[in-house]
Amino acid sequence: MLTILLPILLPILAAYIIQAIRKVYPMAALFLYGPRESIDLMRELRDLARRQTADTGRIAECVRVIREETKRQTELLGLIEWEQAIENPAHHDRD
Repeated sequence: MLTILLPILLPILAAYIIQAIRKVYPMAALFLYGPRESIDLMRELRDLARRQTADTGRIAECVRVIREETKRQTELLGLIEWEQAIENPAHHDRD
């Protein structure tokens, strides 16, 4: 009975194992793919890397703008504090 079922069950079992490996370890399972699938996967990884690079550039630009705005706000607060110190020296000395 086992000799009859083995040729039928073995490919099904192998397919399930390959699917599980692909889901858990997509890069480690590259050898399980054919040449076309490997090329498609590498293209997809390349596109993801490009998008990540573009996103990182946008994030860096946002950080730069936030840093500049923070500097401007700090300078403005320093000027306000300086004016308040000139207008009310007694109040400023208490701090």
